Amino acid sequence: MNTLFIQSGLTPGSYYQFKLRAKNYVGLSPFSRFVRIIAASVPQPPVNLVRVSSTTSSVTFGWSPNAVNGGASVFDYAVYWDGGDSSLLPTQFTEAHDTTYNITSFTETQLTKGSYYRFVVQAQNDAGYSDFSSVIRLLAAVVNSEPLSLRKTYQDELSIRLAWNQPAIDVGSAVTNYLVSQFNDFTSSWAVIGST
Repeated sequence: MNTLFIQSGLTPGSYYQFKLRAKNYVGLSPFSRFVRIIAASVPQPPVNLVRVSSTTSSVTFGWSPNAVNGGASVFDYAVYWDGGDSSLLPTQFTEAHDTTYNITSFTETQLTKGSYYRFVVQAQNDAGYSDFSSVIRLLAAVVNSEPLSLRKTYQDELSIRLAWNQPAIDVGSAVTNYLVSQFNDFTSSWAVIGST
């Protein structure tokens, strides 16, 4: 005997209630418990995960809701992370936080300075959870302080050689290069003329 039934022609986003009875030669059973179901599918995952800010012990990122909500409003987001373990796959991440309603950002604190952390987000509507979003990888660090003691070490009619000292404070991220800017008297503005 078939224990499957499909009801089609439903209105997306509408709720429907169902219950059933078994029938045999003797008669009808009592009704089952009813089930309330929304005509919807799970939403698509959040998009545009982007770093908002960071410190040497925290990271904040945000995301945009996906326009495809499955026919039902998204009411919750779940954030998962690797806890700093880069060997984990996103399906092995642990839940970092469960947000509600229209909160589309998240901050993780008590992190290790200079360490990378990966996050994914799921959206939830009444039909269930979306797949995971794309992974965002964030560094617990801040922008370096300015280079110190800029000075000329050589000059002639055609060239100038500059030198400086590295920033004095460890901010969790090493300097990757320096951008050299020159002031233009004609435009009264600074322009990057090279990098190291």
